[in-house]
Amino acid sequence: MPAGGAEEDWVLDGLRLDEAAFESARQRALLRRLARDRGGPQPRDLDIPALRASEQRLRARLGLFRQTDVERWCGENGLDPTDFERLIE
Repeated sequence: MPAGGAEEDWVLDGLRLDEAAFESARQRALLRRLARDRGGPQPRDLDIPALRASEQRLRARLGLFRQTDVERWCGENGLDPTDFERLIE
């Protein structure tokens, strides 16, 4: 079925009815896009403590307290661990 077809519209309409599910799906899609965007500018001078703090905040917000939690979340969102690291940067 072509993009924007009836099936996609039906799924989107269903998600819109469930605001939490829609927001979750939207965030996952945005995260996938960010992680896969390899053509954008790369940070030059990384502040390692700031990166670690950002990672900890993200992991806490997502409930990813163990490495296995991160791996599971990445798998559920079509990411690999390298993509997860790019989200932090």
